[in-house]
Amino acid sequence: MEEKVKIRVITGSLTSVLIILGFILFRIFSVSTQSVLSYPITFFKNFISLSASSGASDAILNSVTSPLIYLIPFIPITIAFCVLVFYGVNFGEDRRLGLLSCLISSVIGMIIVGPSLTSLIFALSIMICGALITPLSIMYLEELKKWKKYRIGSKTIDKCFLLINLLLLFALFLNVFFEIEYYNDIYTNETKEIVIEMVPDIGGDEMLQAEGFELMPPEQQEEIREEYSKLTESQKDVINSRIEDMFESGNISVLINLSIFLMPLMVFAFLELLRIIILIPMAGLITRITLTEVKS
Repeated sequence: MEEKVKIRVITGSLTSVLIILGFILFRIFSVSTQSVLSYPITFFKNFISLSASSGASDAILNSVTSPLIYLIPFIPITIAFCVLVFYGVNFGEDRRLGLLSCLISSVIGMIIVGPSLTSLIFALSIMICGALITPLSIMYLEELKKWKKYRIGSKTIDKCFLLINLLLLFALFLNVFFEIEYYNDIYTNETKEIVIEMVPDIGGDEMLQAEGFELMPPEQQEEIREEYSKLTESQKDVINSRIEDMFESGNISVLINLSIFLMPLMVFAFLELLRIIILIPMAGLITRITLTEVKS
């Protein structure tokens, strides 16, 4: 009995530490509801800026690697769930252990990342998964006939992250619904900056670099510079005014709102992609290595 108590304490502690580590990584990489929902427009803006400053190859490389920051915090959470799978297979069902270890760590995690609607629902999803993992692992232990050690982990974590992704989708839709004006302002302002950056320089500085300009008297050069500056500023004001008029039209506002409402679905699709191609195989490999007593 004492031995099992020790194992429960070790399992619960390790699970809690790993989940807290996941929340810490969310904080370190500044993964939040705002950063997720505004990611496409900031991604496009950064891609244009990086292409202009460093070239297309660096921009493409950054576009491939930057989304990985949203994966990293889920890795310790996946390992934590695998710890509970290991306990369930070897020591039996224990809903209370999974629930308490995930409850404590989720509350601490919410404090770390800051309380919000999304963090609350995310913490709730982790607690639900914690209570379900040991029963699911025993169910798959009894049902599966082939590749048991791999599939117990992959199937259990598959169900858990599907639940988490669905609840996150619900949370993001609620955020969009209640804060649509806030995200509309973000998308509108960022899109304006992108459009302005894409407008080529007006007139360029060919006049100031023309042959013979340096041979002019300093007073005449200064007059030309002043006239050139007034002309370019006037033209920029006209362009900015046209851009403002364009974004104040109803059609642009409708398109922006539509793109914002579609963002939770895009995030869900991205999380599902991570679940299928990375988290599920990773969980299967972990349980394949750790479940040494299970016959395949």
